[in-house]
Amino acid sequence: MRKWQHSIWLAAAIVLIVFATAGQTIETPTLKSTATTDAHRTTVVVIGALHGFHEKNPQYSKEVLRDILIACRPSEILVELPATMHEKPTVVDGQLVNGFDEANEGWAEQAAAKKLDVPIFPFDIDRREEVRQENGYYRRRERAGKEFTAWLRQHENDENALVALKAIRRFSGDITESIVCFASKAEPELVNSEAFDSIIRAKWRINDFVLPELMKAYPDKAELVKEDVWLSEQWHQRNRIMVQKIMARAKAHQGRRLAVITGAEHRYILRDLLKQEDVRLKEFWELP
Repeated sequence: MRKWQHSIWLAAAIVLIVFATAGQTIETPTLKSTATTDAHRTTVVVIGALHGFHEKNPQYSKEVLRDILIACRPSEILVELPATMHEKPTVVDGQLVNGFDEANEGWAEQAAAKKLDVPIFPFDIDRREEVRQENGYYRRRERAGKEFTAWLRQHENDENALVALKAIRRFSGDITESIVCFASKAEPELVNSEAFDSIIRAKWRINDFVLPELMKAYPDKAELVKEDVWLSEQWHQRNRIMVQKIMARAKAHQGRRLAVITGAEHRYILRDLLKQEDVRLKEFWELP
């Protein structure tokens, strides 16, 4: 088979893989809860937040997020923070402290918790920032990102490059533009929908499977493949731990309702993993 024909077949196969798996859940083993009757099952509402984009999106401002939380009427609000950040507590006596009630969605979380008189609980991995400093996470992620971008651009107009490589470069650009558009303009119902989740799921399918497979055709990128695998596992391990913590709180609030506030890019995987657990998973807009 000629090289160009092989490239076209590979491109087609990769696009099929991305779209065929975009709606699938990630089958990651998690701790299973003991089955309960529906009346005693905890309702978990995962709400995707926009971090800094709440200030830029009037359709999904921090005030809108506050009102959504209040309308959910949870018995506890779980927030995407570790118990400590740079050796300072993020939550004390059920309230955000040390400025975490002012940044990004923290203002909305604190305002809603006070209005409802319910506690806030941090559910991110312990010592998140300290661990990342120790293992060089941010430095390694930045370096790998620059290498990926340079590599993709290098072959964008290369006649001998795999057709699939050029296709993924353009496809990844479309995904990034879509995410920014959602974050800047979309209403909360759209950010918290399968439409948005599918875009993020496709993004991670490319990161987890497609790019590593493509790079096998370029032996000089073997180290970059290893770095990509490490970064991907950091992401998935963090989400698995967050789900374990959510389930611990669900057990403590059995039969009641929890609101889980997380960055919108985490929403799809937290929901995929929670579907395997003994909880009632609801969207905020599905509640009475």
